[in-house]
Amino acid sequence: MIFVKVKLADLVSLKPRQSFWEHFSPIQRKQIDFVVCDQTLAPVLAIELADSKHPGVDAIAEDSVSSILATACLPVVRVPYQRHYFFNELRRLLTPYLAVPRPLL
Repeated sequence: MIFVKVKLADLVSLKPRQSFWEHFSPIQRKQIDFVVCDQTLAPVLAIELADSKHPGVDAIAEDSVSSILATACLPVVRVPYQRHYFFNELRRLLTPYLAVPRPLL
């Protein structure tokens, strides 16, 4: 199953260090573009689309999201944003994390 626009807060639970809202607010506003889940609906992989129009704008946010998901043992794959995607290219990016079937031809 693939879910679209999943809140980061729905994927991980963090223990607040200071006040609840100071700690929770930054992850409450962040969404993951795609989350791939197994048959039990357990998250297996997070997929983020990298926007080439604004390079480096969210570099700090990307690093913090990666570290948060790493503590939850959920790998993140950043896919460059494109208007069209080729199956073989997506397969190359995702195969290390998933079993992607070959197309039926």
